[in-house]
Amino acid sequence: MIINQSQPPGLNHGSIKTVITKNGKYIYLIGTNHVSSTSPQQVKQLINQIRPECIALELCEERYPPRRVQITIPFQQPPGPNTVAHSLETGLQRFYANLAFLLNVNPGDEFFVAYSEAKRLRIPVYPIDMKFSVTKNKISTLFPYHLVYIIPYFLMHPDPVPKELGGMEGLIKIFLAANKGQRISPEKEQILKHFVHSTGTGFFMVPSLKKPLLDDRNKFMASHLRQLPYKSIIGVFGEQHLDGIIEHIHDNIPDELAYQKQLEEMPKFNRKKFLGVGLLGSTVSGYWMIKMMKKYRFMRYMVFGGVSYVSYVLWREFTCIKRLTEEIKKE
Repeated sequence: MIINQSQPPGLNHGSIKTVITKNGKYIYLIGTNHVSSTSPQQVKQLINQIRPECIALELCEERYPPRRVQITIPFQQPPGPNTVAHSLETGLQRFYANLAFLLNVNPGDEFFVAYSEAKRLRIPVYPIDMKFSVTKNKISTLFPYHLVYIIPYFLMHPDPVPKELGGMEGLIKIFLAANKGQRISPEKEQILKHFVHSTGTGFFMVPSLKKPLLDDRNKFMASHLRQLPYKSIIGVFGEQHLDGIIEHIHDNIPDELAYQKQLEEMPKFNRKKFLGVGLLGSTVSGYWMIKMMKKYRFMRYMVFGGVSYVSYVLWREFTCIKRLTEEIKKE
């Protein structure tokens, strides 16, 4: 395998990596920012310069074909089950809607541009990502483990939001105002953009989140890239995926389909480990709340409600995952 991390001639963009395989296949991987106004133009430029035989997108069958997102403010939460998986999905949608409004961008617009340009040039397009529903359920299954990793971060960084944005309280006010159609100054917009990018990078490094969000999907997409019967391929992915895909692009897998099904399997449910990690997470949560009571007056009124809520969520997820596991066994 030869990896050339410099961009193709004429492209002024450092997030393009070219992989040349042993059988002569050229794979141009472009890393994008889903809330960037420049990524769509960079994708369009690369497609028109390379004119590949096919284009692979970081999209799954459930999210294909891509559509240009229309941001509606205020955000209307879609109906759904009262589970962490659904709360995660709607919370992410709300966050992206408000963030896109503040930064004046369309989230994931690079995929829509790539798809439209491919259709114009009559280039086949393949969605090669793992199904979103599978990833969502895997994250929900590992919910108590997230608490153990994330909460200590807040113990060390009780207010990680830049002072220029007014700290955590200021950031909440900004998003609440955005949901009412109020924008921020260009200076704060740049600070917010940098903060979101750095926070997102750190978020993906949480071990219990990194496996379903990055590691498994990187292996899954690399497997699909190996299957594509073309000599020239452009892959459009979030920038966090590039290194992982390159790491696994030349894995020697005898049966790609069986390997992909294995990657889609739900994490094994261990009741004792689940309850143990959940108890540890609840203990750390309680300690964090008690510590923060001394600094923030409102925490005194939230501590009992917070501990009760964490206990309720753990119980709810325990019953939900147990039922899901039983359904999977029946199938």
